[in-house]
Order: sequence, then structure tokens, then C-alpha cells
Amino acid sequence: MLEKIVLLLIFLLSFASTILYFLGNGNTKRILIARWLLKTSFIGIIGISGFLLYNILTHNYQFTYIWENSSNQLPWYLLLSSFFAGQEGSFLLWLSLLSVIGFFFQRSSQKNNYEEISMGLFGLLITIILLILVIKNPFDYIWETYKDNGVAIGFMPINGRGLNPILENIWMVIHPPILFLGYSFLTIPFILAITSLYKKDHSHWINFAYPWIITSSAVLGLGIMLGGFWAYETLGWGGFWGWDPVENSSLLPWLTSIAFIHTIIIQRKTNALKITNYILAIVTFLLVLYASFLTRSGILGDSSVHSFTNPGTTVYTILLILLIIFFLIGAYSLISNTKSIKSEKLNTKLQSRELMLTLGAVFILLTSVIVFLGTSWPIITEVFAQNKSSVSTSFYNSINTPLIILILISNAVSLYLGWKEESLNKLLKKILIPVLASIITVIVLFFFGANEISSSVILFAVFFSLIVNVTFAITTLVKNPLGIGGFLSHTGISLIMIGIVGSGVYSTANHFQIKNGETKQIAGLKYTFVDKIQIDKMLPDRQKFKYRISLEQNGKKSFIEPTICWSDFNNRKSPIIEPGIIRFFLKDVYITLKSADVDNSIISKNIEKNKTILCPLDTSIKITLLQYDMSHSTMTRNSKIELGAVVKIKFDSKELVDTIYTIMDEASVYTDVKWYNIHEKNINISFLRFFAAQDDLARSDALLGFKKANEPYIPPVEILTLEASVKPFISFVWIGVCSIILGFLVSLLKNKFKK
Repeated sequence: MLEKIVLLLIFLLSFASTILYFLGNGNTKRILIARWLLKTSFIGIIGISGFLLYNILTHNYQFTYIWENSSNQLPWYLLLSSFFAGQEGSFLLWLSLLSVIGFFFQRSSQKNNYEEISMGLFGLLITIILLILVIKNPFDYIWETYKDNGVAIGFMPINGRGLNPILENIWMVIHPPILFLGYSFLTIPFILAITSLYKKDHSHWINFAYPWIITSSAVLGLGIMLGGFWAYETLGWGGFWGWDPVENSSLLPWLTSIAFIHTIIIQRKTNALKITNYILAIVTFLLVLYASFLTRSGILGDSSVHSFTNPGTTVYTILLILLIIFFLIGAYSLISNTKSIKSEKLNTKLQSRELMLTLGAVFILLTSVIVFLGTSWPIITEVFAQNKSSVSTSFYNSINTPLIILILISNAVSLYLGWKEESLNKLLKKILIPVLASIITVIVLFFFGANEISSSVILFAVFFSLIVNVTFAITTLVKNPLGIGGFLSHTGISLIMIGIVGSGVYSTANHFQIKNGETKQIAGLKYTFVDKIQIDKMLPDRQKFKYRISLEQNGKKSFIEPTICWSDFNNRKSPIIEPGIIRFFLKDVYITLKSADVDNSIISKNIEKNKTILCPLDTSIKITLLQYDMSHSTMTRNSKIELGAVVKIKFDSKELVDTIYTIMDEASVYTDVKWYNIHEKNINISFLRFFAAQDDLARSDALLGFKKANEPYIPPVEILTLEASVKPFISFVWIGVCSIILGFLVSLLKNKFKK
């Protein structure tokens, strides 16, 4: 109860601080009180977050949130991710990051005489998010949540439900915090924009905002691509971006922030596009709130695998109110100050860097509009057509492709232009060599198999931008090493596009079946199914197996290891499959396990306890499974275990009760089969396999085998159905991301030393 009171107190401190800041009106004493109240709420948020994390690490399952999102089996680093695996924890993570940023931003805003409005807006955001946590509290007790189920006060489960096995990945620890850090940084340019509108300081705010927007774009971009890498490595569908609505929601503010960076550069250089920059600062932050609404309101619960599905109407309403409040603040602040904004006229002559950079920003914003429409389509169709539907991935690909080409070309051409008009002849002479080099490269690739016309056009734009940016980066590196940031980031975009075209357009996939010990040659690669190994054996809530596939190419062997997991999290109703990947510099070999079966030479049939089946070889024989005999179930040598099935066999006027034994290995595959002979019928019966139910042995199924007594027995062989894909140049995507982030960091250093 005390932790709930503390959380309520933190909310009241933040609320009071927000009111005092907005009523400050230059009153030093009032502002001082507001400042310390807000700082105290920051400390409280960080403290209450630490308290929740401590209880997670010490397995205090009295709290419903901890019981729902952690378990005794999780290693310490995944217990850290349990902190933000659920809705309440993700809000608390966001608040914690905002609080840390708030300490630094408060000093900066005070120094620049922006504190009253800036910190008032900052406090307003924190207050509304805190209100969500006061209502949907991470410190609700399990007996409060499940009081209708008769849970006694003070009851604490001995174990938690745990994480979805898909989330049990190191990227779960890294990806969400980086994404939320990017969201948190994007708050600052919005606040600076609104404050400068209030103060009618339409020029200097952009200098304060520039390092924040650079930092937020770098961090958010890194978070997005780490999520893409996680999906590629874990989900098994072979890609890193599926245009999922929730994925897109994080992409939207990043795209507008990139456009914002380019228009900031124009304003700092020419004093133009002031209103545009205000709009982009406001829209980018609103898209952050929109992303939070889409992900956490439950509105996309049946349209996205990433969305929270049951957040409650209160959370939905508050998130919607949060979005509306800041939309109204942004719209009113801009509209009421439009007349006071004096901006230089944009140079619209075609051969000017000013116009070319503006066009690049426009193309990026058009991409944002396309992504926004596709992302919002389930909501739009539900409102207007009352039949929720989603757009296909082809919608994004077909419309965005020409925009990407225009973005790449406009970027490359802009580097050859000055801020004043350049003559067309000079421009053509400057771009002639990179254009010819790009054409030659595309022609060479055409003869090496990259012969699809549409992708050749894309590759021309990619190589044109790549050659130009690398050339400028090398030249600039000699003169001014800190001046290469933009060139590195643009080079990264080109490298990513090479990876997208190579792994998307020119990827090859082959489906095939392979038996244990068998070798198959597919598309020049030799695959051998070596063995199956049970992993994570110390975790009782799952059975997880690794299939080792030997891959041989040009005489060199390596192993690729797809996995399959049956987990209590989904009651073992469906397997969780992870792909196997072998990475080379110019390609990945990517194997997805489609199914794992047993190739049986005998007839088999499932039977449940206390159920009766007919023998498929002689239907006059009835077999009833009475119970299981666990008396011999000690582990034998080679990790094998003996298990018995007590059966009743009825035929003619006879009734037999006996136990049929099987010896299973660690992977639950029947290798040592013992046959029970029904002499009168010349039929053998065997207990082949045991399908354990995770919570009730009585509900476990058995697999019985049948054969004629005089027939030879051929041991079963496991057979896999695989999809093997070769993805050319996929590594360029990850290299490109690193280049983009490095470019942002260099640009930040340049801005710092420039001061």
C-alpha cells in the first residue's frame, strides 16, 4: 500500500509543479518552488522504478505485474527486461528516462531563460503519464487483481508466469530502452518550439534544438534497426521489416525528424523555413504520442503482433486525451503566432542547394504520409467502413520506391550545389563522372544476375548517392574530419538500400525435407541433418530443441541451428520456432524450420488416458490406456529414461492388463522400442512416445505402435521440412545502420566544437 501512496504523491508533486510553472509569470519564488517540486518528482520516479526493479529481482510475486512478467527461471538480464515487458513498466521506463533528461534540460532551459513554459510543458507530459500509472498501477497486489477468483490476502505464488519465449532474447534488454530514449529526446525540440513561439524568439531556438534533434534521431534510428535485427534473428519469417503498424509507428517520428534536420540546416544557413521547422518540431512529437497511443491503447490489438491487446478503456482514454492536449497546444501556439514569424524567402531556383535540400525533405515527408496512411488504415476503415482492415506490404513498397529514388538523387545533387544558384552546365560537368560510374556499375551487376529493370533503377540512384557521398567524405576528411557526419549518414542510407534490394529482390528460397543423417544438395549448398539436441534443460517450463544442420560450401563446413520450443506460456499449443543463420560478408544462409515429424515404418495411433481405441491391424482388439507407470523413470545412461503405459487389451472373450515400456532419449524421440506380443492375434504393440501435459500427468497422451509379429521393425527417423534462403548483401543493412549512427555522432561533435 505504501508504494501506491508514494506513486500518488509523486503525481501530486508533478501536478503542483506544472501549475506553478504555468502561473510563474516571472515570480522568482513561485518558479523556485516549481523547480524543486519537479526535481523531487524526478527523484521519486527514479526511486519508485528502482523499487519495482528490486522486487522483480527478488521475485516478489505478490505484485500482479511482477507475477505476469517474470519467473524464477529467468536469468538476471531478462529479469531486467521484465521491468518494461508489460504496459505499466513501459510507462515507468518512459518516465524514468524523461526524468533523467529533465535534470539536464532544466539547467539548459534556465540558462536560456526558457524555464517557465519549457518545464511547465515537460511537467504536464510527466503528470499525464503518471496519472495512467496511478490508475493502472504496477503495484497492484495479486489478491486485488484476482479477488473474484478467491485469492487470499497475503498470498504469494511460488513462481511467476514468465515472459513470452519470443521475448527471452538479449535484444529485449536493449531495444525497448533505446527506443524510449529516442522518444524522450524528441520531447525537447517540441517544448523548445512551443516556448520560442510564446516568447516570439523565432531564430535562436533552432540552435538549442539542433543537438537534441540530432541525438534523438540517432538514438531512435538505432532502436528501430535493433528491433529489425531482433525480428530477423528471432521470428523466422526471413526479413527485418514487415510494415507492421506498430513497427511503422516508431518509424514515423524518425522520418519526420530526419526531414527536420535538413530544414534546420536551411534555416541556420539562410533564415528560411521558420514556420516549416515549427510544424516539424510539433508534428514529430505528436507522432511519438501517436506511436504510444497505437501501441498501448489496444486499438491495434488485432492488427499488430506488437500491440498491447487489453489495456483497458481508462488507458485508452488518457492516451487519447494526452494526444489531443498536445495537439491543441501545438496548433494554438503556431496559429496564434504565425503573423509574428518573419522568415526569409526560400530560394526556389533549381540549381540551389537550398531548394534541393528542401525537395529532399519534402520527399521524406511524403514517405511519412504514405506510412502514416498505411499505419492508420485499420483505424480509418473501422471508423468509416466499420470493417477493420490493413494494407498489404506492396502498398508501402510500390509507392515508396520512387520516393526513395528521388531522395537519394536529390541528396547527391545537393552536394554539388552552393547556397547560391549554380549554373546548369557546371552542375552537369560535376555529376558526369559519378553518373557514368553508377551506370557502369549497374550494367556490370546486370550481367551478374541483377537484371530486374525496376531494381536496376533503384541501384543506379543508390550507387550515384553512394559514390558522391564517399567522394565528399574522403575530400572533407583531409580538410575537416568533423565535417564528414552528413556524408557518413547518407552513405549509410545507400548501404541499407543495397542490402534491401539484394536480400529482398534477389533472395532465393528452397523448401525441402531431410531425414536424420541424410545429405541433400540444394542450389550449390550441401545440407546434412546431423542431430537434435535438447537445450535449456534446466528450465522446467519448456522443451526446447536445437537441430544441427551441417552446411558445406566449397569444401568448407559450418553448422546452422534452427530451434523449436514448446512452452508453458502458451500451454504448449503451438511451437515457437527460431531460425538458424550463417553469416558471410556478402550473404546470409537463413534456415526456417517449417515442421518436424517422425518418419515411421509402422502404424501408430494416439491414445488418451481412460480412452479406448481399436487396433488398426485388427479392429476386434480394443485397447484402453489405464495409467502411466513411473516406477522405472530414473535416468539411465546416455540421458535415457524408461516409462511404462498400463493398458487393458480386450479381444474375443479375453481381457489382459499389462504394462508396455519404452525408453526415450532426452529429446523424447523413441529409439529403444520394446514390443508386447499378443500371441493369439500375432500382433505386436509398443509404447512409442509420451506427450506430457505441462500441468496434469493424467491428461498426457501416448503414442502406440502396431505391427505384425513376423514383420521386421525399422526404427523411426526424424524428418524436417525446411526453408533455406540465401540473402545476398543483407549485411549491408547492418553496416549501413552503423554508418548512419556514426554520422550523427560526428555531427554532434562538430556542433559541440563549433560553439
